[in-house]
Amino acid sequence: MLSFSDLEIGLGEWITITGANGSGKTTLLESIMQLIKYQGDVYFENQHLTKIKHAAKHMYLVYQNPELQFITNSVYDEINIHFNHLSKDQSDDETIQLLKLLD
Repeated sequence: MLSFSDLEIGLGEWITITGANGSGKTTLLESIMQLIKYQGDVYFENQHLTKIKHAAKHMYLVYQNPELQFITNSVYDEINIHFNHLSKDQSDDETIQLLKLLD
């Protein structure tokens, strides 16, 4: 479990997240990117992250071993997971639109 009372990263500021294996680095980033459920509030550009439809466009996570980066068993689900801040119908529509670009 991770616990922060306040973590603020300023515009243009670069940070490094370090820690031992299992200390929560990936969990923190996946929470910020809304890839996993969390308790609490995350703000991006002074707006609650769940209210920003375009926030995911500004974030990307590359794991230490990118060859292990896929977390689902289908291309559809890999794309769809990035729209989990939208309703199910909206995320399905967005995913289908992107998949059509691959045809």
